[in-house]
Amino acid sequence: MCVALNCRAQVTVSKRTETVSIVSTLGFAEGSWRFKIIDESVAWLDQPPEGVRSLLDAACKKTRLTSCCPAALTIDTLAFYSPRDKKKLGLGSSSATTVALVAALQKQSFDIENIWANSKMVHKAFQNGRGSGIDIATSCFGGLITYTSCDTAPPTKTTWPTGLYYQFFYSGIEADTIAAIDRAAGVSEKSWNMLIEHARDAAIAWGSGNVEEILDAMEQYTVSLRKLDLLYGLNIFGAGHQDLVDLAKTTSLIYKPCGSGGGDIGVALSKTKKDIQDFSQYARMKGFMPLDLEIDNNGVIPTIGEKV
Repeated sequence: MCVALNCRAQVTVSKRTETVSIVSTLGFAEGSWRFKIIDESVAWLDQPPEGVRSLLDAACKKTRLTSCCPAALTIDTLAFYSPRDKKKLGLGSSSATTVALVAALQKQSFDIENIWANSKMVHKAFQNGRGSGIDIATSCFGGLITYTSCDTAPPTKTTWPTGLYYQFFYSGIEADTIAAIDRAAGVSEKSWNMLIEHARDAAIAWGSGNVEEILDAMEQYTVSLRKLDLLYGLNIFGAGHQDLVDLAKTTSLIYKPCGSGGGDIGVALSKTKKDIQDFSQYARMKGFMPLDLEIDNNGVIPTIGEKV
């Protein structure tokens, strides 16, 4: 299960009269870099950061970047970084950026399933084949989704249950997702099966809309995830996440780290707003920052002009 939040990457693509293309970024990198497309490959005239280089290289191979050039691209991911210290929050900025870029490059045919398929290919190339693709699907379709990585059909959208309250928290520590995925490569198939079983149970509970069942299933999944974490030294519950898990056990709340864990964000779920408010005060004392974010049921959105 994954949910989209109202934090957006924005991409603008426009034609240039010059013979050289340019990409400008805000957020994960700051600056502008010139390039040309030669033999359907990016030929850089400047030296962009590796993230910018890899994203554009992947987009050139898998999308219509060639047909748009010479172009001026602007990629804005400022919303994914803490205004306090400019660290990444861990909300899936690379996936949101990939989806927005792919959608902008093929705006003349805004087919969401085609955007999803191309975004998966670009992101896989961008991350050297790593990742499940769940964050790409969430960025494309929005809302609360049920996702299976082996599915070729679009994910199933689910309504957020009435009476289930949530709060996302930022740990203040950046997690290295790629390093976390590499660590997880050593997990045995038997151990994965245990976690998959609890993930399926949780997905069934979310589909039921029953808050009690959801909280019970999420607690079981979190316990299973913690066992996996300890067994293989994955550090999912590091950076203070385990402290909040322990506190949640003394209340009616469920708390778990999100994404790769080891920093970035976590989420608290409860039947009451009061418990969420009380928990937020404790989380602040532990150095966690409650994020002013809400569920966004819209996926990728084309806007007036060239921005996506």
